[in-house]
Amino acid sequence: MATILAQKAEAIPFDVVVPVPIARARRAERGFNQAELLAEGFPKHIVHRDYLKRIRYTKPQVGLSAPDRLINLRGAFVAPHPLDGAKVLLVDDVTTTGGTAIACTQALLDAGASEVRLLAFAYQEKPD
Repeated sequence: MATILAQKAEAIPFDVVVPVPIARARRAERGFNQAELLAEGFPKHIVHRDYLKRIRYTKPQVGLSAPDRLINLRGAFVAPHPLDGAKVLLVDDVTTTGGTAIACTQALLDAGASEVRLLAFAYQEKPD
């Protein structure tokens, strides 16, 4: 899966790859961060797990409405390093409403990223 994602990214302009972080409790429960595993398909020197931090625990997004997902994630992420105009490729496993991507993107833009693009392995189409 990581190799497939990296191949799909070849047409996207980016400087750094940043996997979406998960809460410590979820990492302890699972033993891994799925977005970090997907980022393993990229060269190690451009993957920066420390460029985005989850700073507060949030309720699981499953079962929440789209507006509630945005509220749930508000202020949950921070980018602790200046990004000085970097083009960021945000990597996640699944996107549904885009709430996590929006919250992460805002944190990265606040840190000075010039652009943030999302690359997810799977997505849920919105019903007609």
